[in-house]
Amino acid sequence: MIDVDTAPTQLPVHRDRAVRRIFFLGTHGQANIGDELLLTTFLHQLGHEHRYVVNSYDPERTRAQFEPDVDIEVIATAGDRWRLLRHLVSCDAVVFGGGSIVKELYRSVGRWRYATLVMVLALVVVARVARRPVLLCGIGVGPIDTRLGRFLAAIIVRAASLVSVRDATSYDTCLSIGARPDRVVRIPDPAFVNRADRLLPALDAVSADADRNGRVRIALNLNRDIANGDRWDDVLVELAQTFELVAHRIPIEIHALPMQSEFKEHDDATILRAFLADHPEWNPVVHDTADHHDIATIIASCDIVVSERFHAIVVAAILGRPTIGLLYDVKVAELADQLDIGGRSVDINAPFDPAGLADTVVSTAALGADEGVRLCLQADVYRAELDDHFEDVRRWLADPAGHRTWSTATAGTRRRR
Repeated sequence: MIDVDTAPTQLPVHRDRAVRRIFFLGTHGQANIGDELLLTTFLHQLGHEHRYVVNSYDPERTRAQFEPDVDIEVIATAGDRWRLLRHLVSCDAVVFGGGSIVKELYRSVGRWRYATLVMVLALVVVARVARRPVLLCGIGVGPIDTRLGRFLAAIIVRAASLVSVRDATSYDTCLSIGARPDRVVRIPDPAFVNRADRLLPALDAVSADADRNGRVRIALNLNRDIANGDRWDDVLVELAQTFELVAHRIPIEIHALPMQSEFKEHDDATILRAFLADHPEWNPVVHDTADHHDIATIIASCDIVVSERFHAIVVAAILGRPTIGLLYDVKVAELADQLDIGGRSVDINAPFDPAGLADTVVSTAALGADEGVRLCLQADVYRAELDDHFEDVRRWLADPAGHRTWSTATAGTRRRR
């Protein structure tokens, strides 16, 4: 079994396994820390003995992230069409790793509703016509609200060799659009396979950070791309009212937790700076974040996390920090249910009561170590499931033609709710 490490130099190379040429596809190079954490996690789990081709919107940054420890070729997502096609038809396996890739886009994203579905469909069809095995691993499926969307998604999941999804809704959707039950399995999000000391080797030192001046430290993440984009300004007003009420009851210090600080106009860092700028009474602290180590450092130094972003919540669970989810879409709502924090999370696509959320922030801050231990134990359970799953994935890479269904051990997780 591979021991996960987020530092590329420390993953053991398995010389006894067949070296494969793997075309690894995902949303890379957009300065989205969650996506980059998934890329790091997958390449470590699949093994550094393989040769990888990875797509990226910023090839130089992605290449620098792994060279010289990984045999990697990086091609531009928005260009290099012929190189992309050549690798699709000549690789040993195509792997789509993590993220919500089989979905319709929200209007707030500002792109054609079916853009992602059509792109993924084209890649899968080309690979399958070329008789290349295709694995959709740890992905999200949905939201898919239209008949055309379901048609496109059905072709994708039926054409794939094997599919693993990270939540119950994705699993049920796959079955409802015709995927074979023995080829689809539900697993935890792949990022849960990382251990706390791998995300943050200096965890104890950060947690014992100096004088807090009696303040409750809140790590706050905001992401503008919510399902109901018309509500965004109202969300900010309601959140401001929430923290004003909290600040009247307990001394607080709000730490910005941006999961994306570049690439798009309204990135997390821009939104957080503007939101915090007018409220010095919250003792705001603005952080620059480049990778998951930075995110883990901020979370470990805080008492609670209030987050929209999926992987900020995952990292908080691994590190044992009580968390409130700001549910901006179905994937975060599913994660909140998995971690049993749905009761103290809030759907920001509909009006919410700032006083009620303020009560939740105060009560969550009072939960302390017991809640942290509970979240860590849950993360340990997910890690064990993922250890089994990635072992199955490695067996598939060794023999894609002969490994056409998920193993009995892994298949048992599909019944987990």
